[in-house]
Amino acid sequence: MPLLGVVSALLVWALLAQIVGRTILLPGPVATLASLIEIVRAPGFATVVAATVGRWGIALCLALPVAVLTGGAAGLSRIGAEFLRPLVSAARATPVISVILIALIWLPIPQVPVLVGFVVAYPLLHQGIADGLRSIDPELRELSRAYRWGAFRRVVHLEIPGSLPTVVSALAGALGMSWKAVLAAEVLSLPAFGIGSMLQDSRIYLDTAAVLAWTLIAVLAAYGFDQLLSLLLPVEGRRARRSWYGRMGLWVTSFPARRATAKPPTVAQPSPAELIFQDVSFGFAGEEILRSFNLTVKPGEVCALLGPSGCGKTTLIRLASGLLRPNSGAILLDVQEPRRVRPAPAVAFQDPRLLPWEPARVQVSLGMPGLLAHRAAGRVHVDRLLLELGLAHATERYPDELSGGMKKRLNVARAVAHPSGLLLLDEPFSHQDPTTHAELLAFASGLFQHDPRTVLLVTHDPHEALTLADRVVVLSSDKPLRVVADSPTNELNSTQLLQLYSLTALGNK
Repeated sequence: MPLLGVVSALLVWALLAQIVGRTILLPGPVATLASLIEIVRAPGFATVVAATVGRWGIALCLALPVAVLTGGAAGLSRIGAEFLRPLVSAARATPVISVILIALIWLPIPQVPVLVGFVVAYPLLHQGIADGLRSIDPELRELSRAYRWGAFRRVVHLEIPGSLPTVVSALAGALGMSWKAVLAAEVLSLPAFGIGSMLQDSRIYLDTAAVLAWTLIAVLAAYGFDQLLSLLLPVEGRRARRSWYGRMGLWVTSFPARRATAKPPTVAQPSPAELIFQDVSFGFAGEEILRSFNLTVKPGEVCALLGPSGCGKTTLIRLASGLLRPNSGAILLDVQEPRRVRPAPAVAFQDPRLLPWEPARVQVSLGMPGLLAHRAAGRVHVDRLLLELGLAHATERYPDELSGGMKKRLNVARAVAHPSGLLLLDEPFSHQDPTTHAELLAFASGLFQHDPRTVLLVTHDPHEALTLADRVVVLSSDKPLRVVADSPTNELNSTQLLQLYSLTALGNK
């Protein structure tokens, strides 16, 4: 079909040239082709094209880092966006001809196209980077905060691949617009070598065929740049970002083949933490959720929070993880060690929050600190978790190739991989088929026995609470949230727990 379109355009061109009948006004395709061949075979052709491409390339090389700095500031900060808005708007609104005329006064002739290309490319790149960063799913940003990702890991695993489609689209637009601007600047400034200078010379000598030939050269060059960009940075298709990401070698976590060892290295876990909600009050949007709320989870204890939907269980998890801050009161997190190090809690969210461009193995490794993820012990730990959760066959699969249950298991594996004395589980086992649910409960039960941690488990399922927890805290349905019942699981049977849960679901009447 593209070939048919080209042939049709050439036939129309030839017909119009025949109707006009004057070569000086509209030469036909044959005359233009002859002029093109003559231009290409001329000794200085490569120098002319290289001069224009060089100026254009310098303009882009200057515009891109500046756009990365300002676009990053605008995309990540509302204050940065407002501060930079006048500058970017002025650059976008200034007519190209005005920039050319000012540059002719300020700069030597060869540098005029460079400044013009910069002024045209910069606002497009700035806006594309800013929009790309704003388009990243806020839940993935929250994931990076929950796991305390450093700046490098956040940029490599989240900011770059997450914003890539928008940035590449903006880059494609900037390439085309700046290329045309550089040519226009050359036409007016007439540097010694350049496609624009040759266009102007051809016009002066009324060589219309040469004008069309040089125009065709400029169009073909722009097409070539566009194809090169598509090859290097593909954004179309399901695996586009993944293939670019892999080719550029930007994975922070790599998994080379391991040599067999008699005793595989292990990841040391910190001591279980003590979690204390001390007179915590919290609310938002005019709704009071907690008022002087108190709860203590002892080191190594598995505490299940049971309550109806919307009562505030997830809010407690988010407060304990540090994603929310209380309006008053304190949330204390301590370990029984001499240095009393405050560990970063591990969180398994209700929804899996998987990075669409990462395979399963990397998803789990991103729950670990960056240095640990590189070490043999970290790699062995990730492989063991995937095996125990029945995902050994899916280590290189991406989220859109996994079932809902497999995504849930990855969510749990990532949290377990995080070396923390506090594990926060926000209904990670819900919405599973009976078999998968039973397998997940068996995995969690075994984990809590051989790898003791302090666990705060949110659930709607009394059976789940009795199976996994040492203690069940039943929460009220009304606000502000309060504790209706607090009992060790060995003092409750399923009937008693169901009765308590039914009372809360009915409003504690």
